[in-house]
Amino acid sequence: MNLAVNRYLLFILSLVAFTACEDPSEIGLELQDNNRIGTDFTDTITIHSGTVLLEDSISTFRLAPFLAGYYADPVLGTTRATTYTEVGLGGTDLTFGSNPQPVSMVLTLDYTLIYGNPNSDLTLNVHRLTDGFSSRGSYYTNTTLAYEAAPVGTGTFRPRIFNLENRDSAEVVRIEMSLDFAREILSKSGTSALSTRENFINEFLKGFAIVSPNTEGASIIALNLSSSRTSLALRYKVDADTTVKEHLFPLAGADNRNFYNVTADRSGTTIASLAKEGYVPSHETDGVSFVQANTQLLTKLTFPYLEEFKAQTSNVVINRAELILPVQNASAATFPLHPGFVLYETNHTNRILRNTSGVALTVQDSYYINTTSAPSFASYITTKNHYTLNITPYIQALLLDKKPNNGLLLATGRTSAPDPQTGARQIVSDSRPFRTMISNTDAAPIKLLVYYSKLNQ
Repeated sequence: MNLAVNRYLLFILSLVAFTACEDPSEIGLELQDNNRIGTDFTDTITIHSGTVLLEDSISTFRLAPFLAGYYADPVLGTTRATTYTEVGLGGTDLTFGSNPQPVSMVLTLDYTLIYGNPNSDLTLNVHRLTDGFSSRGSYYTNTTLAYEAAPVGTGTFRPRIFNLENRDSAEVVRIEMSLDFAREILSKSGTSALSTRENFINEFLKGFAIVSPNTEGASIIALNLSSSRTSLALRYKVDADTTVKEHLFPLAGADNRNFYNVTADRSGTTIASLAKEGYVPSHETDGVSFVQANTQLLTKLTFPYLEEFKAQTSNVVINRAELILPVQNASAATFPLHPGFVLYETNHTNRILRNTSGVALTVQDSYYINTTSAPSFASYITTKNHYTLNITPYIQALLLDKKPNNGLLLATGRTSAPDPQTGARQIVSDSRPFRTMISNTDAAPIKLLVYYSKLNQ
């Protein structure tokens, strides 16, 4: 039997053996006796790490949840998020009766996450857009729309999420809107401006920018614009009638367009000089690298000594390659960690690689190395304070010279549920504003646990 056949058979047998285990995320973490699985083992392959800042922005058009607020991170500086959204009319040919007068107007916003200082007040201002959405526009984390300088509503509150009937729920944000703004809407009663949603947007209200003016403390919250508790409520009376009437202008709905913008100021931080497409090695940032959602701050991992491993061992099949990513101790006390990560293939200029169809190439947990339907996912192991990721096919491909050894980019992301027909999974964008500090020090190094079998020559 020739070498190619030997290699193929051992490769398949290894795959079957390992995929039969009950908990593949822990394979290799506790196995120190090589004889238990009949393979050789190493965890001494040096891995270099650092932080990169990608030039590409992230599309946030209709990407829920929508972020608004501000927080100050002593390590990474300040981050500010602004949500831009259209507002629906809530009907057609609206008329409010004879001489309508406002009683109140309140924008309520449901939210699902607090990120930052939970013990500090957050202020949100609502501004009318002067630059509306375009049918041909593209909206990213670095996109902005112009809005009026003076807000038409403002609210200051202490964000809080509590448990209600065994489910997490937020106290809705209540933003008191200007009565002058409410009167302006009522003055349009029966006119073309309130006849259709399109006229309402084109002739009266292009939309809102929900902006935080905070400059210290505070937090970013994740707005749920599709919630039944999110709406713009106008309460009014007509002439001498003492009955208070109400009309709701919805923010939810497939017709309403929305996105969010994120800006970061890293002045005074260890990565203050990091330029777009640049790289700062971990040894220049106290042995850590960073991943921050929505700002394209990613950790780059490289394997510069893999060729030496290949030369020393020669002609091997990788049974299991487990990447261990330690988290910097006490770094998540105020800023919770990412629930998980994905790994993108990259090149020497730190660009994410894509196939001919434009799909980003991620490390797969399938042994078909060129597929994009089985992305591997880095799970956080709470008891060990690290992430673990199966990168077996990728390491095997490097050793067989099937892929270039240019490194990987650790990035925010989730994987979808398997397709019921094909079993395929895809990368799903995660807009939640997490940040994580990955350690790569002598005390807590990034490790690659490799279990391999030598083939006969």
